[in-house]
Amino acid sequence: MDRRKTSDKILHKYQKYAKRVCAGGNFLVTLTNNRTQLYPSDDEYVAVFQDWIVSILKASQDAETFVYQRRSKTRSFDVTPPPRSPKPIIMGKTSARVQLDAGKMINLEHREYWLWALRHRNIVVCIPEQNFPSNTLSPKCWNPAILTNLGAVLANGAIQLAKRYVSKKKCVCFIFRGNSSNVTVTIFAPQSRLLQLYEQFVLNCQFTHPAFEREFAEIRRENRKR
Repeated sequence: MDRRKTSDKILHKYQKYAKRVCAGGNFLVTLTNNRTQLYPSDDEYVAVFQDWIVSILKASQDAETFVYQRRSKTRSFDVTPPPRSPKPIIMGKTSARVQLDAGKMINLEHREYWLWALRHRNIVVCIPEQNFPSNTLSPKCWNPAILTNLGAVLANGAIQLAKRYVSKKKCVCFIFRGNSSNVTVTIFAPQSRLLQLYEQFVLNCQFTHPAFEREFAEIRRENRKR
């Protein structure tokens, strides 16, 4: 089926969602399918690190990576300290964030640091938009969504940095966050690419909400016939 017709159907059926994605400049996907326990398991955090963070960093030598104190408009700092070893490879540091030489840290030795950062901080990774391996990553998530209260769950500095890199450097930026039920990533992208990425994730992701899955079933069937 012609892609434009498929896209038009998505936009027609989910126009309110598409408008919110464009207005906010981002959308969110869940990276763990955790429905049976209170907190994501160690294995789930390892999978997020390997499947998402490592894949993104390997896709671009120009990636820039920051770890922000998890402070939001409604929550104070998470003071959980990082593991004593190994030490992260730091390129720069402020009171709110560190910039990592992340390309030198995608190894087993530094895995515990990444798992700590996923649990207790906001990890921001920005790469040139043409380097985003969306074909590989869009099937490895659940439930595309739009949050209108990002400031309540993410560090404001992380949000502003992502927006700045998207606007000035034409990057795609990712903010990773673990919480009591799942691990999520919020994806920021230039307007010229944002809706295309949202549609791609809708078509390829998995769903834990049967109602959403039923709504998108027709679009997915038509997309497979192309």
